[in-house]
Amino acid sequence: MQKLISVITPTYNNGHLIHRLLDSILQQTYNNIEMFVIDDGSTDNTKQIIEGYFEKFKEKGYSFHYMYQNNQGQSAAINNGLKLVNGDYLIWPDADDWYAEPNSIEILAMTLNNTAGDVSCVRCLSFSISEKTFNISHKTVYNEKQYLFEDCLLNQKKFFWGAGNYMIKTHIFFNEIEERTIYSEKEAGQNWQILLPILYNHKCITIDKYLYNILDHSNSHSRKKLSYEKEMSKYKTYFNTVINTVNNIKSMSTKEKKLFTYKVKSKFSILFFMTSFSFGKTENMRNIYKQMVAENLSIPKKTKFLYGLSFVPFGFTVHKILRISKKSLKKIL
Repeated sequence: MQKLISVITPTYNNGHLIHRLLDSILQQTYNNIEMFVIDDGSTDNTKQIIEGYFEKFKEKGYSFHYMYQNNQGQSAAINNGLKLVNGDYLIWPDADDWYAEPNSIEILAMTLNNTAGDVSCVRCLSFSISEKTFNISHKTVYNEKQYLFEDCLLNQKKFFWGAGNYMIKTHIFFNEIEERTIYSEKEAGQNWQILLPILYNHKCITIDKYLYNILDHSNSHSRKKLSYEKEMSKYKTYFNTVINTVNNIKSMSTKEKKLFTYKVKSKFSILFFMTSFSFGKTENMRNIYKQMVAENLSIPKKTKFLYGLSFVPFGFTVHKILRISKKSLKKIL
């Protein structure tokens, strides 16, 4: 008998978009699927749209469940879903994305079936589809690297962040977290909390096929530029998420947790520093730098240079003019 695939999808006010995902699930050639849509307090027509799919999933032979919660964020929705899943494998596609091929889930599952015990997940390539033009705006590039924990931890080397790119072995995941619960904060998302435990000390196989589509909102009018306070709050939430997730991985030693915490602190301190710099928050930038020195964190040359420049009269203005001039010169040449 085929392995059971569990699908968890959090959704918030995606009534106008979620049909693509649900339709793509119904088109799958894989026969053994259960799906849980966790509504994170939607105020649009999401419930009505979902209710229109119960009969369709029944006819397909898939188990289909809808749960409503007060608005708490994606991670809380995932936690509610994790308590319900029965599958051997887990996928968690976003509500506004969809599977690109009818056999996408079958390819992911069959590949995962044929892996050894040191492999915890597989992932596919994906297209990003412009919300405005519906053309391909970006695509992931195949990478045969199999140990991806640090790439995920530090968001480096073009790590894949599409939720639906991945399929994981649930028993490995549940062995690494407490009571089927990931770290939850309203704006935290869920990918770090799922991927870090599953990638730690395990391989991930990349399938060289484009099996998933991600809706690209980058040019949407709804994507407003954040204020300094909101930008910093977002990054602090990410920082808390990564630190808490790392420190809750059951099989990780205390020594490794300290090492990875140091790397994460160094990475995010630079991000906090550069965000303060880009918003012209000189005093905040200096305070962050002093804290980095006090904690003996890794500080790149560029960060040291900008810190020194902050004490030079009109230093940032001159730096900005030089950068603009350099870009203009490149265009001319």
